[in-house]
Amino acid sequence: MLYIILISVILLLLIIYIIDSFFYFRNVFKRVHIGRWDNRANWFNTIKKTNLKWINNTPTVKLTDNDRYIIFDLLKGHYRNSTIQSWQEAGVLIGAISSNINSTSIDEFIKSKIDVATGKW
Repeated sequence: MLYIILISVILLLLIIYIIDSFFYFRNVFKRVHIGRWDNRANWFNTIKKTNLKWINNTPTVKLTDNDRYIIFDLLKGHYRNSTIQSWQEAGVLIGAISSNINSTSIDEFIKSKIDVATGKW
């Protein structure tokens, strides 16, 4: 009986560690190429590509800067907030408009976010 409890606790801690490690290494690998461009035009083209990708699928903005025990935040519903996420989406939209990204992508994004009946975001 004691072995079953001990193994269960170890497995639970291992799962928590694996989830935290996944989010940590995902952030590390996403930041590898920050600041590595030969000229300003390459940098701007990369910004435009990222903005176009984000306009279709805006990344989640974390509610806290906590990088440990993320599973508990996910289970409690404290990992993201719709208000902060809408500000992120608005920032992506402003960036897309200012960098002259394809207008059809911008129009589709606006149509998906604004309720036609009420005119609210």
